[in-house]
Amino acid sequence: PLSTNGGGLNQPLYVIDGVSFNLDNMQGANPLLTLNPTDIESIDILKDAGATSIYGSRGANGVIIIKTKRGKKGQAMHVNASVATTLAQPINTVKVLNANQYKSYYDLMVGNSVDAMNSGQLDPFYAFDLANIANVELDFDTFQVNYDGMREDYFGTADTDWNKEVFRDVAVTRQANLSLNGGSEKTNYAFSTSLIDQEGLTVNDELKQYNVAMSLDSDISDYVKMGGAVNLGHTQGLSGENDVINEYTINTSIARARPDLPVRDENGQLLGQPDYIYGFETLEPNPLMRLQNKTDNKTYNFIGSTYIEVEPIKNLKLKADVNASVFYSDNSSFIPKSTMTDFIFFANDSFLNETNGLVSNLTTNLTANYDFSIGDNKIGVLAGAAWDRTNFENSNQFYSGFPDDEVLINASSARALIGYSGNEYQTGLNSLFSRVNYSYKNRYNATLNFRTDTSSKFGPNNKRGYFPSISASWNIANENFLMNDSHVNILRLRASAGRVGSTNVADFAYLQFFETSSSSVYNGGASVIPNNNFPNPNIGWETTDEVNLGLDYGFFNNRLKGGIDVYSRKTTGALV
Repeated sequence: PLSTNGGGLNQPLYVIDGVSFNLDNMQGANPLLTLNPTDIESIDILKDAGATSIYGSRGANGVIIIKTKRGKKGQAMHVNASVATTLAQPINTVKVLNANQYKSYYDLMVGNSVDAMNSGQLDPFYAFDLANIANVELDFDTFQVNYDGMREDYFGTADTDWNKEVFRDVAVTRQANLSLNGGSEKTNYAFSTSLIDQEGLTVNDELKQYNVAMSLDSDISDYVKMGGAVNLGHTQGLSGENDVINEYTINTSIARARPDLPVRDENGQLLGQPDYIYGFETLEPNPLMRLQNKTDNKTYNFIGSTYIEVEPIKNLKLKADVNASVFYSDNSSFIPKSTMTDFIFFANDSFLNETNGLVSNLTTNLTANYDFSIGDNKIGVLAGAAWDRTNFENSNQFYSGFPDDEVLINASSARALIGYSGNEYQTGLNSLFSRVNYSYKNRYNATLNFRTDTSSKFGPNNKRGYFPSISASWNIANENFLMNDSHVNILRLRASAGRVGSTNVADFAYLQFFETSSSSVYNGGASVIPNNNFPNPNIGWETTDEVNLGLDYGFFNNRLKGGIDVYSRKTTGALV
């Protein structure tokens, strides 16, 4: 899909143990942080429309299905514990000049500039700017510029490798895991917990992650099965980078830094670097100074699911499941005055940015699944309905003016509240879906899907979309003439055609919004003003029709394994 506006990222749909998440709608929350990587049992990727259309609009960009480890019935308790330490080093850092090369570069640049001024290619009055760093003099009688080498008092005597100052020699990651799982004749269970403490490649960067996961499945009777799972996660990311103003990246800061100046002065304080802006001298923070910001990003994540499955008659399964998730973020970024350009003639201010976000989701699914066989023919029929509601809340405050850059850096110590904002809204999706599967001796397979979604994002006349698909495959490896061939493990020819839709656009884009903020002032008081959005009452579904032909293969005990796909994809109603 082409949709790119409204903050959309065109992310795939993630399905974690049956719980669906579209990262485009998560306001920066990341459900993957609730998982311990060692708990993941399998990851499957669905790409073509025939496979993804059962997920409707949420599967428009593909589907990634993640299944975590669960206990097995009749299995004795297994306990696993592990600790690991890994070391990391930067391998591709910015290649920059050393001190001698830096001075030679400036000598060449000034010399070329003087030649350009003397030949009329450059205004000779630029000589006054060059005089800050070189022995340059303008002769007002001839308007010729004389150059007598660089000013020694401008350059320092150090030879600093800023890559070594900014990047750690070795970044250490420590991880500990504990898990137990097992089951009885009718029940299986699993529990796991993990801790990750990871140093970043740059100084002052660190990530801590804590996870706890639990699951339980039980056969209540011969006809009723119940179960549930809970995943809890907490992360804290510390960083010295400026993620608010984003003036420089680490690499651009290193590339701009002067290698002839030391990191610190004789008192051990980080040393700014003299520079000139519009002819006025300034002090630019060196790369290590730019990493003295105090960024603290915390997340608290919860994913929970429960289900009940009833089999009233043989092979007919009625299932109801409820999935809930809560993602809370608490981010704080303090920007000391020392990390910004010092204009010398007037004092800098320090700044504090605080943001809080809460994303909660509740999804309910009701399905009926009937499987039966007629000889070697296996047929499955599924029908269901789903209701999805997601709530968003976030707030932002921006402060300035702090007594110091180390201790009194909380909001109550600020001199002024520069700006604030906040919003709260709900988005929803109602769905009906069905599927018919057919298989003959696991050689010939066919699937027919149909789904319809109703989205709150679109105008009253365009809320509903329809997404059919059909797919078929021929498992050649299971034919009699190849079944006993040990060299051929997988050989499957498949074809599919289907339609998927995208809702990757701002919520309620068909409505005019109104807002009030710190800058919304009328006649000396707070006011409500129209938002700068442009409502489109006719906004509707972006749909993509796709035809796909593919071949999957695996030879020599799957040592040689892969797939070939040819497809045609056409998108209409693009949300751009």
